[in-house]
Amino acid sequence: MAKSAKKVEQPPAPQTVTIDNEKYSLEGITDSARKALNTLQFADRRLAQLNGEIALANAARLGMISILKKELKKADS
Repeated sequence: MAKSAKKVEQPPAPQTVTIDNEKYSLEGITDSARKALNTLQFADRRLAQLNGEIALANAARLGMISILKKELKKADS
């Protein structure tokens, strides 16, 4: 049987956030900075969700335009 290799535990990498191409350490940030970061992350998630909803609405709109055009052509015949 093969012996399993022992894992060498490495310290976790320090957490950072990148804003305008500049990295900032999150180690020891103030409560105010943490609240701002949490709000920013929430806003980013919400914007991504809304952009998805916009894409879905645009796809539905294009589908309805296609159906409407077909129906209007039938009416002209």
